[in-house]
Amino acid sequence: MVEDGYAIIPNALNPQLTKDLLKFAQKQTNFKKAGISSAQHLDTTKRSDKTLWLDEDADAQSSYLASMQELQNHLNKELYLGIQYYDSHFSLYEVDDFYERHLDAFKASKNRVVTTVYYLNEDYLDADEGS
Repeated sequence: MVEDGYAIIPNALNPQLTKDLLKFAQKQTNFKKAGISSAQHLDTTKRSDKTLWLDEDADAQSSYLASMQELQNHLNKELYLGIQYYDSHFSLYEVDDFYERHLDAFKASKNRVVTTVYYLNEDYLDADEGS
């Protein structure tokens, strides 16, 4: 991460947790249309996926958030990042959905230092390269 600006951690989570998260997400019916937002406007021209924010649930979501807390603590200790807050959401991409190439932090913003992505796709291949 220090040299390349990113890290890929194969099998970062317990396989059972991955299955539990996928099962939970598949049962949900309250995904919301995603977009790039400002105070007054939700721009849906840059992305068309749907999202569902994770929350403490004493089950899979909590286990995932606890794992991310461990990662946050590790990054703060080893890289002195000072990360104080973490949130996470599921993203649902159906056929023809997209998210344009983008930066995850605005230029003047210091609130987004690290972004994590964890694929729950059952048939994901390395050749998919994040798509």
